Amino acid sequence: MITSTIIWMDYKRDLSVIDQGFQQIEKSHLPSVTNALWAEDEKQLELLLQGISELPNVSSVTIWQDNANRLTVNKTQTKYAKSKSWAIDYRFNRTKYHLGELIVVMDMSGVYGYLADKVVVTLLTQGAKTFIVSMIIFTLVHLLVTRHLNHLAYSMSHVNMSAPEEFKLDRKQARDDEINRLVVEFNAMMGALSKSFGDLKKQKQAEQNANKLKGEYLANISMEVKTPMNGLLGMAHLLSETKLDHRQHSYVSVIQKSAFNMLELLNGILDYSKIEHSQLALDQHIFDIHALIREIFQESELRAKEKNLRLVTYVDPAIKSYLVGDSVRLKQVICNLVNKAIKYSDRGDISINVDAEVTTGLSELTISVRDNGQGIDETVLAQLNNPKSKAKKGNSSNALGLTIAQNLVTLMGGTFTVNSKAGLGTDVRFTLALPTSTLIENHLDDEGLLANKRVLILDSKLFLARYLSELFAQWQMQVTHVQDAEAALNYMLGDDLQFAGFDFVLLSHSELDNQLVSFYEKINRHRFNRPANLIVFGDEIADADVSRVTNIGYNQVWQLPKHPSDIKSALVNNIKQSNDVVMPQETVPLTVLIADDAPISQRVLSAILMNRGDNVIVAADGKEAVALWQQHQHEIDIILMDCAMPKMSGYEAAQTIRMQESSDKIGVPIIAVTSSDSEDEYIYCKSFGIDEVLFKPFLPVELLDVLSQFKLHIEEHKMFNSLKN
Repeated sequence: MITSTIIWMDYKRDLSVIDQGFQQIEKSHLPSVTNALWAEDEKQLELLLQGISELPNVSSVTIWQDNANRLTVNKTQTKYAKSKSWAIDYRFNRTKYHLGELIVVMDMSGVYGYLADKVVVTLLTQGAKTFIVSMIIFTLVHLLVTRHLNHLAYSMSHVNMSAPEEFKLDRKQARDDEINRLVVEFNAMMGALSKSFGDLKKQKQAEQNANKLKGEYLANISMEVKTPMNGLLGMAHLLSETKLDHRQHSYVSVIQKSAFNMLELLNGILDYSKIEHSQLALDQHIFDIHALIREIFQESELRAKEKNLRLVTYVDPAIKSYLVGDSVRLKQVICNLVNKAIKYSDRGDISINVDAEVTTGLSELTISVRDNGQGIDETVLAQLNNPKSKAKKGNSSNALGLTIAQNLVTLMGGTFTVNSKAGLGTDVRFTLALPTSTLIENHLDDEGLLANKRVLILDSKLFLARYLSELFAQWQMQVTHVQDAEAALNYMLGDDLQFAGFDFVLLSHSELDNQLVSFYEKINRHRFNRPANLIVFGDEIADADVSRVTNIGYNQVWQLPKHPSDIKSALVNNIKQSNDVVMPQETVPLTVLIADDAPISQRVLSAILMNRGDNVIVAADGKEAVALWQQHQHEIDIILMDCAMPKMSGYEAAQTIRMQESSDKIGVPIIAVTSSDSEDEYIYCKSFGIDEVLFKPFLPVELLDVLSQFKLHIEEHKMFNSLKN
């Protein structure tokens, strides 16, 4: 500001010098020019103009007379100029005569050049001063403030919260200033943070130890609970197969349902604990989604029928390949949802739908389970987003089951949604993106056999007819639906040839009932138009009615609901004219070594096996099991080995048996019976030579299924032993 003022004052001073030059010309030269012009003395006039032009800063002098240039003296030409003119008047005898006009042009380039030079010099000078002063200030600030702040910032970014060091200023003499107070407060803050960090670390370690103990406690509880649960389920099943009256059967049914619900809740708690502690790992493998849904249907159908519920399934026919994913966990999620639907529904249908958007190498699945049950209130729904909230009494297991399903779906990379209103039912659906395997499902070959086959459906219940029609349409079959027997006969036996020759006729048992005999006789009279396959279907067909229908002559009786794959298999088998009657094979009695230290498990396993005619040898620990095997190794067909036993564990016993078996002998099948819920238990058992693993608690049918898997192995083992002997 000061510099600008000085430059402005210098500029005004230079302008005043120019103005003084104009004043000098007016006072000293204008009168002489007037006299010379009056006297018309040209030489004198030129000399005067020449003199004016020699004055400082004068660029040109001009006399303008009668609107014309009378005389001009030019010294220099410049684009920066300032001019001034004077009227040349002469008084004679009191009369004023206008002789012309004197115009003088001053050159301003010198003024502006001087001004520019001064500006440059001033700027350079002031810039140098400013730079020097700034450097001095910067150096002082760095020495007094910045270097300490940088050191403090570095210490903050590299602080070790476990053992923070006290920060000290790099000063020769201590001073009580703002920087020193900042350092003191920083050290105090670090001390407080270090203490808080230590407390948090101890708290975290304590929580980790508590979680570890909780996990171990749950694992121990599961092992302790699973054995009596196994006994409860097994004995209830065995009791249900004895001669009981109606009341006793109802009591046993309550025991079985309660045990099943307790088992479901126990498994849910254990799974939730695994998920919470990140101990649940996924096993990616190739599986058939059609077969998976069929298994779920078959396992859940009976319990749904017990509550008069209809179980319906649908799998998008666009899924033409095997999928890659964890089918065990996927089945667990769907079964969990189906079980909840059955448990909280008293009427209507439960549907399992699998829709898909199939692209190259990927199938986007949307799986839903819908019911018409009591629904879920808003409090329980809120628990899905806040699992730590208290469950409402009566729905706590429902909230737990949905939370486990949600966590499993999230673990598999999917999304999970629940839509429900109290009293109106629940719609639970989740999405999964699963890779597609290059293997093509075998059931697709069967669809080619069903294409263009003609089906007639007789049923007035639009739901069943619509369900079957949509199912057959997926397989490209031609479907005709009628609602009464007369219309069905007209279609089958009429003169219109376009309706003749149905490949399948599906007749509702409830529609015909007492007319089954007469209806069949009417069809049988017209053998030319008689359909190849007459099938009677219904919701609840008693065993006596099934025998009556087949004795009349109908080909098949379908108890609905029936899984789509089972319906397809029945149709395909009829087309292939597979009329071979498979006679049930007699079960060959086995000699089974049971090694278990729990008397309850011994009794349950023994009872299940002895009920079907097997011989049982019981050992209470691993050493006794090895000794009994050595004594009866030529008689024992299979071993059921508990893993956790005193004296010698089941793992060691299995390993000892494998080591003592002859190299040229077919080894006895060993099935581990374990209460462990570890994901690696199967692999761990395999490392000791165990063939299969059966996890407690299990249903008797699961035990028998495992034994049936080794049927061929057992036969070879028996044959080999007989030849050796």
